[in-house]
Amino acid sequence: MAREASLIAQDRLIHEELEKFIHREKAQAAASPNGVHTLLDFIHQNLFARNLNVSAIKTACHTKNNNVSTHFKKAMGMGLHQYLEHKRMAAAAMLLEKEELNVFLIASAVGYAHEESFTRAFRRHFGCTPTAYREKLAEKKC
Repeated sequence: MAREASLIAQDRLIHEELEKFIHREKAQAAASPNGVHTLLDFIHQNLFARNLNVSAIKTACHTKNNNVSTHFKKAMGMGLHQYLEHKRMAAAAMLLEKEELNVFLIASAVGYAHEESFTRAFRRHFGCTPTAYREKLAEKKC
């Protein structure tokens, strides 16, 4: 019972923090180049959906151009896939600052079906595992 209550409390905190994150991202996207507003709006509304990928974005935004990622890259400095991973990792890093949050719950909340996939992406992005990242954060607090 206590474990279930803890998971519910963690889930609630994650949801609140991710809403704040999305709000900040939407505000920053308002200053983005005109050609990518539709894509960014859709991405930010669905950033943590497990099925969000380049194909889903193109379909949802009715983009038939096969070079949409190239155009996005010119405007944003990175391709669609990189942007998705970058934003998800930024959200995960923010959540990892909360020591009480379970890494598996964080992985799931930012759009990863498997903790292993999340850990690989996190290591690619930050050069360490989520647990090692959290430990580094804790050391800096001391």
